[in-house]
Amino acid sequence: MIYFDMATIKKKKVVVVINYRQSLGKMIKDGNYDSVQQFINSKNFLIKGTGQQKREIFLINFGQKILQRKVVDYMKKNNLRPVVIEELVAVGNQYPKIQGQSAVCALGTIFHCRQYPMKGMVFFPLIDRVKSISGITRNLLLFDYDPDYQFRDKTTRFAAVSTLVEHTK
Repeated sequence: MIYFDMATIKKKKVVVVINYRQSLGKMIKDGNYDSVQQFINSKNFLIKGTGQQKREIFLINFGQKILQRKVVDYMKKNNLRPVVIEELVAVGNQYPKIQGQSAVCALGTIFHCRQYPMKGMVFFPLIDRVKSISGITRNLLLFDYDPDYQFRDKTTRFAAVSTLVEHTK
């Protein structure tokens, strides 16, 4: 059972093209992020796919505090799956203004850190913005994965892809 107010949910659809001929490192470099968490690299995140593929990505905002597992439950119930890292990076690269509005989470890629100082911890990637005196910085970060964690920022968005649609090349 999902317990939240369905009336507060907002979905925005964006279309991205993922170029699987590029490494994740090149995709990230093309995004001109101001900061990239040190563990986000081609060694730790293997991407799968060939050629160029178009995706319709839904950015879902629940407009309220919500548990990670409730986000995934909602997606499954609505024939969606959380995006993986290359889809997230494509959103950040092709729609940088979206990233400037609020965090966008990719719950479809889970990273089990095996390196000091975060050995044993589990994360998912997100793109986020930080407002400062000099403007907004665009960041590609890792965030603690915990199904019982409650997102408190009501502006956070969760990126998803339909499980009913075949992806086009």
